[in-house]
Amino acid sequence: MNQWNGKISAGYEGISCRILKYCTYAIAKPLNHTCNASLNQGIYPDRLKFAIVMPIYKQGEKNWRS
Repeated sequence: MNQWNGKISAGYEGISCRILKYCTYAIAKPLNHTCNASLNQGIYPDRLKFAIVMPIYKQGEKNWRS
């Protein structure tokens, strides 16, 4: 599945995949620098620790419980 399929829906930050796709070359170096500095200093911003986790039904019984 191609994650850059041009959907206009946005995540929690409000930035759509389409915008990121068009800005890739402009944001790649600054984003790389920021990530490397974060790893080198051992500081990871709290805002980047946020994730939306959604289970996706694939097959089998939907109401199955262990």
